[in-house]
Amino acid sequence: MKKGDVVKYKPEFAFGDAEFDFELIEDPDGGRVKIKLINHPLSLSLPPTFLVLLEWIELKKETN
Repeated sequence: MKKGDVVKYKPEFAFGDAEFDFELIEDPDGGRVKIKLINHPLSLSLPPTFLVLLEWIELKKETN
């Protein structure tokens, strides 16, 4: 995974966020990465960001 890739939470870590997609806003470092919400139905002007472990997420769409 790298900056710009689209990811989603793995089912065992989703906790209600299974239907949402997230974009990596930085390259992974030390087993964790910052992600931002990209497909919220409310079109938030400032999307929430999260610091997550790589083991919690899986690649949905790779950027070139």
